[in-house]
Amino acid sequence: MKPEQSNITRFAPTDPVASTICFFLAAAIFLASALGAAAGSATWKATPLSGNWNDSGNWMPKTIPNSASDVATFSNSSLTSIALSAPAEVASIIFAAGASGFAISDAPTIGLTISGSGVQNDSGITQNFIATPGDFGVGSFIFT
Repeated sequence: MKPEQSNITRFAPTDPVASTICFFLAAAIFLASALGAAAGSATWKATPLSGNWNDSGNWMPKTIPNSASDVATFSNSSLTSIALSAPAEVASIIFAAGASGFAISDAPTIGLTISGSGVQNDSGITQNFIATPGDFGVGSFIFT
């Protein structure tokens, strides 16, 4: 009997430079796809399901802004009291022109980190950030 012949082509560079280039190219492709999948910039809905920041159903697209590269945008909304139920981080928060007046609060020991350009208020209305005190500490808004 003859052994079956495989139609699979294997790529195995023998040159160490080519191997290194292939490794870094594969790593770059993986990292780019992972970063793209983690993107979560979103706009608070005009009619959200609840006032929970950490509920993806309240954002458009249906994701939660929670990474150092994400932007959370707010415009007009029927629910303007927003509370964090878990720690979150965004690069910036933008209140669009004509946005409602919002009150964003955190629970004790739960914070919101704003690690990029900060807060931009184009609404002409004062926006409120409320650090909630409790038995085990106070919530926090951290600007880095």
